Amino acid sequence: MKNYYSYFLLFLLIGGFLLSININNASAYPSQNQRRQAPAAKAAPPKDAAPKDAPKDANAPAGKAAAPPAPPPAAAPAGKEVGDATAGTWTILPTLTGVNAMHMFVPRPGQYIYVDKLEANPLLQSNGQPAESALFDIDKNTLTALDLTSDTFCSAGSFMGNGVLVHTGGDNGNVQFAAGQQTLRFYDPMVGKWEEKVGLMKSKRWYPTMLPLVDGRVVIMGGSTGGTGLNRAEIDNPTYNIWPPSSADGTPDADRPMPFLTDTLPYNLYVFMHIVPNNENKNMLFMLSNQQPILFDLDTGTLVYNYPKIAVQRTYPQTGTSLMLPLFSSNNYAPEIMVCGGQAAFEITSTAEASCGRMLLNANQPAWVMDDFGGIPRVMPDNVILPNGQVVFLNGAQTGFAGFRKGNKANPLWVNSNPAFNPVLYDPVGKTYAKMNPSTVARMYHSVAILSPDGYVFVAGSNPQASVQKGLEFSTEYVLLF
Repeated sequence: MKNYYSYFLLFLLIGGFLLSININNASAYPSQNQRRQAPAAKAAPPKDAAPKDAPKDANAPAGKAAAPPAPPPAAAPAGKEVGDATAGTWTILPTLTGVNAMHMFVPRPGQYIYVDKLEANPLLQSNGQPAESALFDIDKNTLTALDLTSDTFCSAGSFMGNGVLVHTGGDNGNVQFAAGQQTLRFYDPMVGKWEEKVGLMKSKRWYPTMLPLVDGRVVIMGGSTGGTGLNRAEIDNPTYNIWPPSSADGTPDADRPMPFLTDTLPYNLYVFMHIVPNNENKNMLFMLSNQQPILFDLDTGTLVYNYPKIAVQRTYPQTGTSLMLPLFSSNNYAPEIMVCGGQAAFEITSTAEASCGRMLLNANQPAWVMDDFGGIPRVMPDNVILPNGQVVFLNGAQTGFAGFRKGNKANPLWVNSNPAFNPVLYDPVGKTYAKMNPSTVARMYHSVAILSPDGYVFVAGSNPQASVQKGLEFSTEYVLLF
């Protein structure tokens, strides 16, 4: 079991797999009665991934940043999903999630942690309060409430190098639960329960981004000090912190300023971040906020390079998704970023974005190369890198933006709607998309997708409203699918 776990963590690191944790409800696991789909052809490294004149070191692209790319192709009409649905199967599991899976983590093979916000979930903690978190053990087919005492709404999490999950941020709390904005939470898979340090961190964070670093620590980036749609200067938190701290007694280090976040208001929440490989083992960060990507040296706290802007908003609340494509030794691990989906307008009736951009980060003049995202517009999509190097894009809505519905249950006004039921399978080598068979469960705001150690895709969550509601067009989802 320990060896499988080590290989799984190694795959996540080398493949540049980042889950950003917020988007859809279902779980994937092989049933003995479930016939597996034939695996896709193995993805080989693209021959032209790194130009001959690309710098050998990915740290600092040479020359002046290229001009922004041309506008992307026009999006497909809302509600129309093009292509042939010929691949993939869905299976509903009998065990419900118990809490809405706003976030999902894999602490060890066969186990899945769900994290929700404060709401009237049917699963109860040991003190009788509705649970915010749960542990699903698929081998034992058991669901266990995990006790928490702080508000986890709009938080973030990441794994340290020792396998401990660090989780932070949140909302204001209530009579039963403490405020979560300055709370640190730890989940050690060998212990099997949450440990909390309420109010420990230096500043409040709502919608921060977290990322594992090359030295086993995690960075906690940005956020706001309170809930919002578009961020505002008066509640912005343009700083970052690193855990564990440098102090011997565990006192957090002082927050460090990040002017880039101020410069990219108001679209600077849940920014995209990836570690850029380099031959000095440095913490070089690719960051994208408000259409602007940069290369940032976290070790020295300096901006290294301004990449060209990408067309259309991709960060919250017009949320897209990002990934670093699989790395291959044959092209010297040339780092290539892919950013997909999003929304051009902060408007509930606006069709989501049907475009993706790929950019080779160590090219002499990096530039976005755009495509049509398989022809399906998506805001709040998820991506999962498969063991063969291909990518599944799934979930999300085809209209609107990230957020809760307006109005009451009798007359709801959905700010995200028209679910994108069909996943698409992307081949990074051939740069082609194949439309897959549709799910029947809407996976929009507050849902997630994740890879299981045996290669299945778990999908969970979706609750585009502020509380648990059933009997609506888009109800709170507890159904598990894979």
